[in-house]
Amino acid sequence: MKNIELIIFDLDGTLIDSKLDLANAVNHSLQTLGLPGIENEKVYGFIGDGLWKLIERSLGAGNADKLENAVRLFREYYGRHLLDNTKLYPGVENTLARFKGKKKAVVTNKPEGFSRDILEGLKILEHFNLVYGGDTFNRHKPDPHCLLCAMRELGAEVSRVVMVGDGRNDILAAKAASIASCAVGYGLENKQQLMSACPDFYIENISQLAGIIE
Repeated sequence: MKNIELIIFDLDGTLIDSKLDLANAVNHSLQTLGLPGIENEKVYGFIGDGLWKLIERSLGAGNADKLENAVRLFREYYGRHLLDNTKLYPGVENTLARFKGKKKAVVTNKPEGFSRDILEGLKILEHFNLVYGGDTFNRHKPDPHCLLCAMRELGAEVSRVVMVGDGRNDILAAKAASIASCAVGYGLENKQQLMSACPDFYIENISQLAGIIE
């Protein structure tokens, strides 16, 4: 891709491996409410559509009345433990540094406050011109609104933007915003589901992004 001026990254499963801390927070919430915990792998499959959906799916059927309390407990616990195990994927720091001359943004369905805290804690917040979370607007991926807002705020043309992410929501949002998409295969989404969204590009390591963006 030539003349790319803005790279928009997803967060969980793309820049950071955060799944264990998320699963721990989910299970803390469930157990505090007197519910049985669930396997980490099952929680991992619930990640990607924002906090409320994560908790709703983890609670399961028949527990809708506990949703608000579960979300509150999750927020309280996760806010104190979001960097216990969370780390950058290999190659992220070098890739961000390589593209220091380009505008970069994080657009995630994770709450903005948590996202900023993690990016700052992992010492990469300074690389980004903006960070939008799932609660920044009242709409989130796969709705393209957040991508369009990022492009508008940073003055980027549609033909010069790419979205990089590990989930169908990222690819579908990019398509709806009429921008290029690059799927990463090392994240949380099942590869078959990810590829069914028909991304424009596919990489197995974030470092390979340098071979796509000139």
